[in-house]
Amino acid sequence: MLLIIRDHYIIVLAPAPASGPVFLSGRAADSVLRRHKRYNSGVFEEVLEGNLVRECLEEACDLEEAREVFEDDQKTMEFWVAYAGEHVFYGECLSGA
Repeated sequence: MLLIIRDHYIIVLAPAPASGPVFLSGRAADSVLRRHKRYNSGVFEEVLEGNLVRECLEEACDLEEAREVFEDDQKTMEFWVAYAGEHVFYGECLSGA
């Protein structure tokens, strides 16, 4: 440990404790890069204007997609309370997402 006192500041330099191995196993490394399936039905669907049927009824919906449809926090939350109550069972979405 190194202690430096200079111009009313005290600087303490200490080595950081080792928290674990630097490298991951192959399986752990693959899990970092794994992508979740997207529910878009077409190319560049994300540039289309939000549509409640497409975003939340035909596909699995999350809060951000609902927000895209309503573009208003209060309206989004009113919808989300009802939607989540119908589509969530023991913490998991019924559609498998």
